[in-house]
Amino acid sequence: MTKYSTLVVLALIAFVSFSHGQKLDLYANLGYGIGMGGMLETSVTSNNATITKIEDKYFNYGQGIKLEGGANIYIAEKLPIQAGLIFSFGVPGFNTESSTTLLGITTTDETEWNFSTFGVKALIAPRFEILELLDMYAGVGMGLYFGSLNYKTTETSVGTFTENGSYKSAPSIAFLGSLGADFPIADMISLFGEIGFEQMAFVWTKQIIEKTTIRNHSPQTIIYEKNATNLPAPVKVPGANWQLRAGIRFSIL
Repeated sequence: MTKYSTLVVLALIAFVSFSHGQKLDLYANLGYGIGMGGMLETSVTSNNATITKIEDKYFNYGQGIKLEGGANIYIAEKLPIQAGLIFSFGVPGFNTESSTTLLGITTTDETEWNFSTFGVKALIAPRFEILELLDMYAGVGMGLYFGSLNYKTTETSVGTFTENGSYKSAPSIAFLGSLGADFPIADMISLFGEIGFEQMAFVWTKQIIEKTTIRNHSPQTIIYEKNATNLPAPVKVPGANWQLRAGIRFSIL
């Protein structure tokens, strides 16, 4: 069974269960993702032939604020299918810089990166009790995620020059896991806390330079292609992350 067919099967199970009048609850949560690894970007300073490294930074699509909403559709009393939409925003942003001095002229490049992801996901999330006191659940499933990455570079030397562009990536299949607990506050309403995990990576397919005033640069689209002699190879950028989330759940059926 392929990755895509697994998502289809989970969606069909959820649809059939809902059509047969099974229990349904809606949820929304807010959280933060901490990236696990990432693409290395190094800020450096060069003075004639001497290069001094300032700082290493790691870019990861999965880090930042998480906002999610969806539904749990029960196919058995303690066995729901969880289907949801998730948005991730890279907050705080990601910035890199470099500085080069040549013949007494210093050129500084600062790049601001803005990124986000959007995904659809489906998990099997069986529920269980701990010492008859705590209602918990553990989920495992898959998702289909789309990444967005825009940048703005400002070059300062004899004057100030800028460049705006973006990197386009292919959709990514994500492997997902979660562990959470519910805390009822009313008959039909519960608060919950959750630890989540997303394992995924995005592959850049092209860079689009939308507008630029930097010398020797021009607006263009640079295609990434594997094993091409005249094109750069695709770049794989991690998105794996651990998350802490808190939310609210409403039972409606």
